[in-house]
Amino acid sequence: MLDVFCKFRLGYLDEGILVRDIRKLRENYKGKRKEFLSDVIAALPTDKIVIILSSLTSLLNRIFPFMPVLFLEDRISVALRLPKLFKWRSAVDFFNNSDMRTNSPNIVRACKLLLVLATIIHWIACFYFLISKYEGLGINDWVLEDYLSESNFFRSYLRSLYWSTMTLTTIGNTSNPKTDLEYVFTGLTFLIGVFLFAAVVGNVGDVISNMHAARVQFQLKMDALKFYMAARRVPSDLQKRVKKWADYAWQNTHVLEDQELLDMLPYRLRSDIAQHVHLETLRKIRVFEECESGFLCELVTKLKSHVYSPADYVCRAGEIGREMYIINNGKVEVLIRDHTTEDQTVVATLSEGNYFGEISVLRLDSGINRRNADVRSVGFSELLVLSKKDLTQVLYEYPEARVVIENYARERIVQTREVKKRKDSQEIGLAVPEDSLINERTAKEMSELQHVLRELRSFDSVSCRLRIEELEEKCARLEKNSKKQRKLLKDHGLSDLLDISCNNCIHNSHKNSNSRYCSFSSDEKKSSNYKMRKRSFIKTYHLPAIELNGVVQEPARCLTIKFQHGTDPIILNDKRLFPVYNSGVDATDTSNESDSSQ
Repeated sequence: MLDVFCKFRLGYLDEGILVRDIRKLRENYKGKRKEFLSDVIAALPTDKIVIILSSLTSLLNRIFPFMPVLFLEDRISVALRLPKLFKWRSAVDFFNNSDMRTNSPNIVRACKLLLVLATIIHWIACFYFLISKYEGLGINDWVLEDYLSESNFFRSYLRSLYWSTMTLTTIGNTSNPKTDLEYVFTGLTFLIGVFLFAAVVGNVGDVISNMHAARVQFQLKMDALKFYMAARRVPSDLQKRVKKWADYAWQNTHVLEDQELLDMLPYRLRSDIAQHVHLETLRKIRVFEECESGFLCELVTKLKSHVYSPADYVCRAGEIGREMYIINNGKVEVLIRDHTTEDQTVVATLSEGNYFGEISVLRLDSGINRRNADVRSVGFSELLVLSKKDLTQVLYEYPEARVVIENYARERIVQTREVKKRKDSQEIGLAVPEDSLINERTAKEMSELQHVLRELRSFDSVSCRLRIEELEEKCARLEKNSKKQRKLLKDHGLSDLLDISCNNCIHNSHKNSNSRYCSFSSDEKKSSNYKMRKRSFIKTYHLPAIELNGVVQEPARCLTIKFQHGTDPIILNDKRLFPVYNSGVDATDTSNESDSSQ
């Protein structure tokens, strides 16, 4: 009765909401008539009824003189225990609920199968003991021997279980039946055993196969892939790489396409799972730290996980950028290829929490959607891939995040260009003192020279002359350290650019009246306020092609530079082979000149 009382207070879900109201709980339980009646019948105190009936032995003898009391007690006690079988419904509900809620449903199914099998064996053993007792214990070889003493009762039960198990499985060597009742019972037992054996074998096979369903599916796909590679005569090295990738993917994820599993869920549940799996990875990335949480929650639903094997190229320079990559696990190398020697130089190594590929996806590099470097996996790497379409859609909804990502991307563009410039400078050989790749001392003097020139424009006439003399001394020192650079420029066909050198330009400024800085007469020097002439001009340099062993390594280029007094040179075509210094240029090499007084 306590079970019935507890079920009157058992909560239930109404459209996904847990109901706790006592009145509604009582009405809901009574509304389930079959469940309610079976629980009430099973809860009846039938055992107490047997005890009461046994105490009324004399009364029963007077009412039923023709029926032995002992026989009536035994049959009634057995019949009154039958309502307890209605509790079987609760056991079935328990296993069904456990199968849905547990993370190991195969174990629950196996336990359910063993319980059903043990129950059937127990029932058959009880019926065998009942028939043996009815016919007489030990009267023939088929019935059970007489073990009814208290010390041998357990042995009688074991013998009954043994006979039931051997008969149901049809593998036992039991005695032949002697009476009609024994023949009927034995035949029914064999028939039940056939169906039970088939059901058990089928269910056991299903349970075992379900335990390894993912593995079996994975093996089927791998067998088909191996057959395809063998039929297409794929190289053995490539086949080994495919097999290694498959082994790594299975050992770490146990699935090949997790997206197929998540597609069956509604969007909200997919979003929650994606946030639990990938949100912490996104928060580790510096560019996403400044973005709002709504943007990250929307972004994680678009991510797809890809696994790359060692030495696999994630992307190559020149390819169209359609994806952005976030490193979830592993390391990748960023490589720049030398078009002259075809060698690759590792310029950066990215690890967990870094990202790449956003520049070409967002077209931030002069509107070009091409990859500007090769990216290669060091070991097994798991990358979260975000397609261009998905990224654009999310950034459209969150414009503030777009500004943040573009700013970081432009910083990376500048860093990449600086790396390429340093590499180009090393190839041309601009730094030669002491056979080093970069002459830090010369670079420092050039920086100092540019600072002097900027100050020169703000001085009056007398101070300007003094500063020019100081500038000549600095340029003389610089000319001494840059002879080899000038020679290399001539060797590369860049002699037309030598008039940019600071030493020549400053000397020309005193000899040529049309130069950028005009010479001063004695009368002008005596004046306290004389002014220099201001000029602006644009010059175009034609750079010849660079050949190596008859092969064109660098095509001819056109470099257009605008010079103006008081400002730094402006490169109009946004390309330069080497640093262009802030100095004067001979007017005879210029075009589009315009003079005005300052």
